[in-house]
Amino acid sequence: MVPSFQPRGPARRLVGVVAAVGLAVAAALVATNGADAAAGKVEGVVVDSLSDAPPGEAAAAATGGGGKVVTLTDTNFKEEIAKGGVVFVKFLAPWCTHCAKAAAPFAKAAAKVAAATFADLDATVHKTTASAFRVTSYPTYKLFRDGQLLSSFSGAPSVATYTAFVERALGGDGVVMVPPGGVSDWLAAADPAVEVFFLGVGLSTDGEYARVAFDVSGTGAGRSRFGITASVDDAKAAVAAWLSANPDAAAAPTVAAGMVLAFHGGGDAATADDGPTPTSRRRRRVRVYDGGANGIGAWVKTAALGAFGEVTAASAGAYLQSGFPLAILFVNGSAPDAPVVDTFAAVAEAMEDKQRVVLAWGDADSSTVAPFRAYLGLGDAPLPALAIYAFANDATYLYTGALEAKPIVEWLIAYGSGSMKATVKSEPAPAAPPPPGSVVKVVGSTWESTVHASGQDVFIMQWAPWCAHSKRTWPVLDATAAALVGVPSMTVAAMDASLNDPPVAYRTKNFPTFHFFKGGESRGLPYKTRRSIADFVEFMQEHAATPFDVDLEAAAAEVKAKAKQRAEADGKGAAGGGDQLAALLAEEASPAATAAGKEEL
Repeated sequence: MVPSFQPRGPARRLVGVVAAVGLAVAAALVATNGADAAAGKVEGVVVDSLSDAPPGEAAAAATGGGGKVVTLTDTNFKEEIAKGGVVFVKFLAPWCTHCAKAAAPFAKAAAKVAAATFADLDATVHKTTASAFRVTSYPTYKLFRDGQLLSSFSGAPSVATYTAFVERALGGDGVVMVPPGGVSDWLAAADPAVEVFFLGVGLSTDGEYARVAFDVSGTGAGRSRFGITASVDDAKAAVAAWLSANPDAAAAPTVAAGMVLAFHGGGDAATADDGPTPTSRRRRRVRVYDGGANGIGAWVKTAALGAFGEVTAASAGAYLQSGFPLAILFVNGSAPDAPVVDTFAAVAEAMEDKQRVVLAWGDADSSTVAPFRAYLGLGDAPLPALAIYAFANDATYLYTGALEAKPIVEWLIAYGSGSMKATVKSEPAPAAPPPPGSVVKVVGSTWESTVHASGQDVFIMQWAPWCAHSKRTWPVLDATAAALVGVPSMTVAAMDASLNDPPVAYRTKNFPTFHFFKGGESRGLPYKTRRSIADFVEFMQEHAATPFDVDLEAAAAEVKAKAKQRAEADGKGAAGGGDQLAALLAEEASPAATAAGKEEL
C-alpha cells in the first residue's frame, strides 16, 4: 500500500503530490520500479524486424486475443507480436505475490477489451525474451502495436487502468501521419487550446519518437499534438507560415530529415479556460531537436509541459515522469496574476535550451499541491513562494529574491552551475536537551552539531510517522537509549525524515533507516540487520570510538525502579511506559532469548 504522501528518494516528493490525488500510475512507478522509473526513465528497447506489414495494416487485420489471456514463450513470442494489432504483455514470475494479485484484474481487462491481445510470459523460464526487454522486476508490462514496442505500463494493477491504457493504443493515441502537403492544414485545424505541435520529419511511426508521443499523450502534459511528415519541403513551408505571424520573428531554423520540430504559440488566449495564458505565448516560435533517438524523450517531455504550466491532478504525472528539476511557484489562489505569468513566460524563453529546468505553478492550498508544498518546508512560507525541487538528489532550493525575470534567470543559472547550496528543511530545534537515557531529537538544523560535530558516538534512526515499521521500532530505540543511560559517550538519536532534511548523502526512501557515526568522524556506517536492543548495542560496541560495556539485565531493573519512583511521586501507580521498556530489556537479557535468537521488530 502506498501512503498518501511518500517522502525521500528521487521523485518521492512529487509522488506525494500525485498520490494525494489518486494518480496510481506515478505512485506505482516509485513503489514498483524504484527511483529510476519514478524519474520517468523511458526504456528504449526496440523490437527489430518483427513484422513486414506496413504500420496500420497489421492492426486492421488483427482480431485480438478473443477476450482471454494467451501464453507467450521464447518460441512463439516474435510470431505472436508480429501478427500486429495491440498486444499487452505481462512478464511475471510464479513466486511473485504482486503477479498473483494482478492475474484476476488482468484477465478481466482482457475479457473487456477483446480487440487487443493480453498475454503472460513467465520470465523465469523464457529468459531470452525477458532479457531482450531488460525485465528485472515483476510484474513488468510492455505494450506493442503493429509489431513494435509502443510503451511500458507503470500503473496500478486494476481493470480500469489496464483497460484505459490498452484502449488508448487501440484508439491510435500518439502520432498521426500527416498527408503530403497537409502540414499547415494540420496545424490550423487543431483545437485552439493546443499549445505545442510536435512534427517528426522523415521519422517512422514505430520508432522512439512515436513511443514518446504515446507516453506523453497519456500524462496530461500540457495540450500537445504529434505528427509525422515524410516531406522536408512540407515541414519547411509550415515553419515559414507559422513564423510569418510574428512581425519580429527570428529566421526560420534549418529543417532536415530526422529532426523533431516543436511549434509553440498556437494556443488561443481567448479560449483557454483552465489557467493563465502568458501574453508571450501568442508569439509563435519553432524549436528544433536533432540530437538522435536517445534524447528525443527528454526533449519532448520538457517541451510538452509548456513554458509555465500548472501542477494539477492531470499534469502531476507528467512533471514526475519528466525527471527534470522542477522550479515551482506556489501561489495563493486559483492562478497567478497576469504580470507574474508574463514574468515567468519571459524566464522560460530566456532559459529555453540552456538547461533543463521545468517552470510551473501551483495553487498552494489545493489538495494536489498542498502536501508537496508542506513537504518542501514551505507550508508556512509567505506566498508567492518559489523553489526548485531536484529529482536527482532529492534536494530543494528556495528562491528569496524579487519576482522579476532577471534575478530569477540568474538564480536558475546559478543552480545549473552547481554553485547553489540546497535549502535544509527543519523543524524548530528542541528548546532543551532530553532527560538522560532518552532518545535525542535531531532536526535538519541540528544534524551537524549533534551528529557530526559533537565528538560523541551517535546511533541515529530516520523514520516517518506513516511508516508501520518505524512505529514498531520506536519502543526498541527508547529502550536502547534507556539501557545506555550510564554511557555518556554514546548518543541514541532519531530524526523525523518527513519534516527534516539530513545531508544529501544520508537521504533515504526506506524507513526506518539507521546510521552509526563514530565520534570524531563524519562518515556514517549503515546498520541494516535486526532491530533488537541487543543487536543495536552490539553494533555500537563494535564501532564505538569510546569502548563501553552495558548490562541489559541491570539496565532493565534500573529503568523499572525509576519508572516506579516517578509513578509514586505522581500518585498514579505503576508507570506503563517504564514497565514496557523494562520488559523489553529484561526479555533481551534473558538466557532464553539469547538461546532462541532475536526476532526482528
